[in-house]
Amino acid sequence: MALVPQVYYSLWRKLLKGFWWLVVAYTMLVLIAVYTYQFQDFPAYWRNLTGLTNGQLRDLGLEQFSVSALFSSILIPGFFLLACILQLHYFHRPFMRITDPEHAPAPAPCTHLAPRPEEEEYESRLLRGAQGQEEEGGEAEAEQGGSDTASEAVPSKWGLVLERLEVLGRSFSDVLTRGQVFVRRVLELHVLKLVALYTVWVALQEVSVMNFLLVALWAFALPYGRFRHMASCLSTVWTCIIIVCKMLYQLEVVQPSDYYSNCTQPLLNSTNLPAAELHNSTLYRGPVDPANWFGIRKGYPNLGYIQNHLLVLLLLVFEAAVYRRQEYYRWQHQLVPPATEAIFEEGTHARLDQGLLPCAQYFLNYFYYKFGLEICFLMTVNVIGQRMNFMVILHGCWLVVILTRRRRAAVARLWPKYCLFLALFLLYQYLLCVGIPPALCKDYPWRWSRSIPLNSALIKWMYLPDFYMAPNSINLIKVGRRPVLRIHGEQTPGYWAPPCPLHTGP
Repeated sequence: MALVPQVYYSLWRKLLKGFWWLVVAYTMLVLIAVYTYQFQDFPAYWRNLTGLTNGQLRDLGLEQFSVSALFSSILIPGFFLLACILQLHYFHRPFMRITDPEHAPAPAPCTHLAPRPEEEEYESRLLRGAQGQEEEGGEAEAEQGGSDTASEAVPSKWGLVLERLEVLGRSFSDVLTRGQVFVRRVLELHVLKLVALYTVWVALQEVSVMNFLLVALWAFALPYGRFRHMASCLSTVWTCIIIVCKMLYQLEVVQPSDYYSNCTQPLLNSTNLPAAELHNSTLYRGPVDPANWFGIRKGYPNLGYIQNHLLVLLLLVFEAAVYRRQEYYRWQHQLVPPATEAIFEEGTHARLDQGLLPCAQYFLNYFYYKFGLEICFLMTVNVIGQRMNFMVILHGCWLVVILTRRRRAAVARLWPKYCLFLALFLLYQYLLCVGIPPALCKDYPWRWSRSIPLNSALIKWMYLPDFYMAPNSINLIKVGRRPVLRIHGEQTPGYWAPPCPLHTGP
């Protein structure tokens, strides 16, 4: 259901009510089954009916609790059921009406936030009249009666104060609305970078074959804009699959000990691993679970184990909501998408000298437009200085080749090839971190014999896969930051937009 609004919004709206009814029915069924299972004869009845053991029924969520444990186990599903019923009964129809792009309500008419000059003159005249009447309070009764009659037609000071507070309230509301528009515009331009960066970070934290697809999707989606929507949709589907696989693997019916691999330690003269390193190798320090290579492990707390991928899924849904909200806002206000992907449409070169605010807007719009290439050079030097291994030699060669191109047009012709190299090189290094399956009980060729002059330090410097000292996958985030800078170059306004910040200026 999280994928449908990204692919087919109208279909998602049609399925939403049925989805809520299905959730309500399923939650009620779960609560009834858990509660009735607490009766004395029901466990035996379920075992005879289904032919399942107590452990298998426990995997389904059917087990007997104490009174306090039963209350805590049905409390969260009960509140969830209540929230779903309230949403379906009270809020579903207004939500469908508000989010219908075909019948978007017209925006409220703008009111004048500042009072007109004649209103200010009238208010000041009233204040002067009220003060004059207070000074004449000690005159004759006839004059006092006339002044009282006139004062009834004049608003009091508190009325003028309330009117001024109303004007200030409208001013504050206008500032708040402009702030919301600005934040939504910033999110529209940069939420994709946030999703890509965090997804790659999660994949580097948990190196596995299943996370390799996430890295591959975003490695090509960042420099090539036509793949971004597809990457978001496929990442949503694949993240859901990973979460389901992780949760299913925690069931008691899954016993990894049934298919563990026990690798035999080689003789010391048949490997170049010292004895201390040999015992700490992944192959020989204990039984090897083949599922670990795919990114699935046993015995972790469920919420903490799937927390990173849940956040990835939440960010993907948030990205779709941001784009949908901007589309709805433009539909409601009869606006067209901006011609340039700038934060401030009014921050142009023509208004640069009109004040400090237009200057700041122009700077925010065109900073990466002007200095993006230099920032990419600095990031490349930063990667070379921080990693200091064999792989950065290739980055240094590319940096030398690009710096020899004096004209920006020549760099622009070379830049797409450099982007492709970075994407493929990132995937290659991630595969080195994944390595071959340990369940095969096969060590790498550079560990086969003592005659091979490769020790652990040299293997680490060459960034080769190893079961004793796996390559540090976190170093790849330094490479992954540069595609984020490249996509930022596409979102700066300019006359032409290659997949890099190589524009010539407004």
